[in-house]
Amino acid sequence: MAVPALTAQASCARFRRALEDVASRGVRITGPRFRATSPRWAASRRLLDGEGARRGGGRWNPPGIPVAYLSDTPEAALTGYPAGLRSAGFAVNGGLPAVIAWGEVDLHRVLDLKQPTVRARLKARPGLALDWRAENEAGREAVSQALGRAAREAGFEGLLVPSAVVHGVMNLVVFVDRIGRSSRVEAHGLLSPDGSGS
Repeated sequence: MAVPALTAQASCARFRRALEDVASRGVRITGPRFRATSPRWAASRRLLDGEGARRGGGRWNPPGIPVAYLSDTPEAALTGYPAGLRSAGFAVNGGLPAVIAWGEVDLHRVLDLKQPTVRARLKARPGLALDWRAENEAGREAVSQALGRAAREAGFEGLLVPSAVVHGVMNLVVFVDRIGRSSRVEAHGLLSPDGSGS
């Protein structure tokens, strides 16, 4: 499948310049992270390869950049799953059943968008709320995608971002092709009903 070409967002260059000042302030993120998915992908080594987001893009990445989208909690992953299906143009029942898969992360350079100093430096708040899918359908890179691209180009391994679906939850966006030697992202498979890994 060909990756759609988008007109690059002009704000990407501004974001890159702003990130030069905060590049050394990347935070370390460790621990389990969760993803809702179809049973087909839950036990696959491809669970966290970012290929789906590379092909179609996502809120924080334009098409062509492999990204794994993960949640802090199993509940947040499951709550966000139907919204992801709808925004991709699928009927929610077409993506069911869904299961929760999990992985372990240890990332050393993550851009934390909940930090007030980072948000102030980027000055991106209004554009981040735009409908990224509508922007892509119009042939344009969304502001949030430009920010993700700039962070990846600045050497960040990922972004810590507020969930667009679950208030108060932070999601982890992993640039899987930028994971450093001392960092890791490992898929562990299905989450059992008791909350333990399989």
